[in-house]
Amino acid sequence: PALKAHLEELKERGKRIVFANGCFDVLHVGHIRSTILGDCLARTLRLLGHRVITDNHIGDWGTQFGMLLLGWKHHLNRDALSTDPVGEMERLYKMVAATSEKMETVRDAARQELVKLQSGDAENLRIWREMIALSEKQFDEIYARLGVKFDHTLGESFYNPQLQSLVDQMLSRGIARESEGAIAVFFEEDPQLKDKPALIRKSDGGFNYTTTDLATLAYRLETWHPDEIIYVTDGRQQLHFQQVFAAFRKWRLTLDPRASAPHLAHVWFGSILGEDGKPFKTRTGETVKLADLLDEAEERAFKIVSEKNPELPEERRREIARVVGVGAVKYADLLPNRQSDYVFNWDKMLSLQGHTAPYLQYAYARIRSIFRKAEATSNIGHRTSDIEVSAAEE
Repeated sequence: PALKAHLEELKERGKRIVFANGCFDVLHVGHIRSTILGDCLARTLRLLGHRVITDNHIGDWGTQFGMLLLGWKHHLNRDALSTDPVGEMERLYKMVAATSEKMETVRDAARQELVKLQSGDAENLRIWREMIALSEKQFDEIYARLGVKFDHTLGESFYNPQLQSLVDQMLSRGIARESEGAIAVFFEEDPQLKDKPALIRKSDGGFNYTTTDLATLAYRLETWHPDEIIYVTDGRQQLHFQQVFAAFRKWRLTLDPRASAPHLAHVWFGSILGEDGKPFKTRTGETVKLADLLDEAEERAFKIVSEKNPELPEERRREIARVVGVGAVKYADLLPNRQSDYVFNWDKMLSLQGHTAPYLQYAYARIRSIFRKAEATSNIGHRTSDIEVSAAEE
């Protein structure tokens, strides 16, 4: 009753939190941390009675699409696209990116495709929409496997129409100024950022992540009126968010000095390392795809389940392996300090001893077994009636 009353009180206060989860392009092993940590935060905050809005901020706009468009038009394999859309788009991107490093004509062609897209060219917009739809389908399948849901998935493209007016407003209010052809926000009053201005428009007229993130902030304030906004990304973006938060505070003061600004928090995390202490890669040096990682977790768990319970039907063993495999990956990610790097080790992750998900799941299964046996024993079921739980610790 006390917990219920506390939750009701929190709901009455109407505390609102927006959680922003960064995820870009191809889902690989690095994205598992933002997804799992973010989902864990959202679940915990909801349990405490907060109103939480989750927004998966995807990278669906920008320089990489110039290269993708160029590759799509000249090198697309339709058969590969139908079986593995994200894999085929990754192949096209790598091919064009590698060639553009050697040939300026390819770099220029990719830039032209991007300009056409940003200018609203019908063909490029049609291809871009197909790319996004195919990507989202595969993303949703992986999120479903992880049991993760988002209230919104507003990518960078959603904010693109607002970027120019944002820059104009920051210029007119004296928050930003021209510097060597670019537009930037300077932080002379901040010792940490004094020599680190935030660029909001490049000298060629293009916008960047800072511009988009400021537009995103403005939209979230206007739409959801949050008390707190939490960004979950890797540690390499610490400076970026320090600049965004500082620029936003200056901008916010010029809009309404009396308005209370939401608390902005950057929940950053370390990297996942291989046994060699370097970033976790495949044997061929490629980035590990998240789908492949989950497949392997389930296969390894299936092998263990089959060894321990060979008499179970395969369908049942597959379901247990899914729960154990995904649980092991999640638990291993949440176990260390989030700001520390950790070594990815299959044997430790799937061990039935120590701080692992399989150990907890096994202990839970044993406890449930005890309860089932207790229910079948006539002289046990009534004994808890004599126990009085009166202390908060109990």
